[in-house]
Amino acid sequence: PVLRSGLTEAFYMLTAFGREAVLAFFVLSGFLIAGSVHRDHLAGRWSAAGYAIARLSRLYVVLVPALVLGIAWDVAGLSWFGNAAAYGGTLANGMFPVDVAARLGSANILGSLAFLQAIFVAPPGSNEQFWSLSYEFWCYALFGLLYTALWSGSRPRMRAAAVVAGAVIAWALGAAVFSSFGCWLLGAALAVMPAPPRGRFLAALGVGVV
Repeated sequence: PVLRSGLTEAFYMLTAFGREAVLAFFVLSGFLIAGSVHRDHLAGRWSAAGYAIARLSRLYVVLVPALVLGIAWDVAGLSWFGNAAAYGGTLANGMFPVDVAARLGSANILGSLAFLQAIFVAPPGSNEQFWSLSYEFWCYALFGLLYTALWSGSRPRMRAAAVVAGAVIAWALGAAVFSSFGCWLLGAALAVMPAPPRGRFLAALGVGVV
């Protein structure tokens, strides 16, 4: 029993860096997305509508299949192993304190489709890492509003609307999402720095590792 407990603890210790890995990904995401936006701006082909369509399509291609598959696996697991501690949030090691069945309601599913999981509703079922998609979406949204507000080609009314919308969203989302957006902006800043592309990419990797 002691050996088994030690192996279990070691496994969770080695695989418990999901949030840190996602934050490193946010830095790289900011680097790549901001770089693409900046190039489109310099080429005169950037638009807020095009940016929104590209970002939404990129996320929904991942979100919808992940949501469907995750719910299907949870429903199957509850049907076959519903009495297991992993599904009732009563694991002895406390690593997964989630009542899976209680988080498969319509609010969790619809909230996830609106990118509100881990902000206003719990992630669906056992899919704890689903929070990353909502945070990524709001990083995209805040950056698009920030870029619209600062872009010299934006109309005054559009700039004002972007500032107001960005402030309201930042206030509503809270500190957790806004701090993740700070990580995202680190990558975005690297993308527009006057340095060779390879140097900027290596710098982004370095920031992500740190």
